[in-house]
Amino acid sequence: MFISALILFLIILTYFGLLVGLFNITLVMKDAFKEYDYLSLDVTITASINIILIHIFEIFYDRFVEILTNYENH
Repeated sequence: MFISALILFLIILTYFGLLVGLFNITLVMKDAFKEYDYLSLDVTITASINIILIHIFEIFYDRFVEILTNYENH
């Protein structure tokens, strides 16, 4: 049980790190697109990346939880 909790905590920590990275990308892109006030590409691009990351982590989590559940039950 401790191994499962540790692995799931590391997955959550990894996703949190990716969110911090996306926030930093937003700040950098906001400066890059400063002259185009009518475009909000900084938010659109990082939101699109976040959606992709959520789907990847969902697939990974579903498979991993099944493996951990089988590990704990045996």
